[in-house]
Amino acid sequence: MTQKAITAYVNSIKADIERELENYTPSEGGSGSNLNPSNAGNIVVVGEDGHIIAGSTSEEDIIAALIKAGTYTVNDALGLEIDYSNKVFTRTQDAISKTDGTDFNQYPMFGGRMRCNVLDDGTISAFYGDSNYKEDGSNGQVMVYQPKFYY
Repeated sequence: MTQKAITAYVNSIKADIERELENYTPSEGGSGSNLNPSNAGNIVVVGEDGHIIAGSTSEEDIIAALIKAGTYTVNDALGLEIDYSNKVFTRTQDAISKTDGTDFNQYPMFGGRMRCNVLDDGTISAFYGDSNYKEDGSNGQVMVYQPKFYY
């Protein structure tokens, strides 16, 4: 399937869902509905009677509350909370029990950095410790390799 076909298919599904939401009316005895495009991004609530309503709380609000309470964790995520006015830095997530240096080397964005030789076309020709690694520029520019990471 081509990207154009996939996009068209996804757009048709989205249009179908939006039509369903616009025409939604709760079953007899339901508590009413506020499901409409203005509630996009909010948590959907299913009542005990099986009726669906849109909540007023977003997923981001819930995650923010869990982080603040210290109960939200993500595997292999390092966090740092900064209070600039009081100059206080507090480690969060997996960084809580870590100390500077070797504790962080297990994470590629810290421990995966290596000196390397890079040719003019961007190709890495050697890493520090390889027999052909040179710091005199004869095997390309001397740079530091930084693994990809997301924040």
